[in-house]
Amino acid sequence: MIEAIFLFGADVILIRIDEHHIQFGNTSYGTRLGTIDGLQLSRSGVEKEFPDLVNNVLWREEAIRRFKENIKSLKGEKAILRYIEEDLGKHGYVLKRWKQNGYREVKV
Repeated sequence: MIEAIFLFGADVILIRIDEHHIQFGNTSYGTRLGTIDGLQLSRSGVEKEFPDLVNNVLWREEAIRRFKENIKSLKGEKAILRYIEEDLGKHGYVLKRWKQNGYREVKV
């Protein structure tokens, strides 16, 4: 299991990766974690990432499905963390630290 902390402005974002299961948390809502199904997605951000979803009524469901398929195709938790870091970095999120079970915390 890997836990990573990202900063987005004043918000602290916690991401927990356990094999191919990913949970997201935000300090503005306490320490509760949830899956991508519970996240608020920006329509403009999704359309920027997937231009073919511009006029799609089910844009949110399709974006979540594509995210989950992409995660399943990656090998290992570190590869998933690198993908999430790269993807969130495009939107202004900054990885500050991450910790893998059995290892010391890594500050970035």
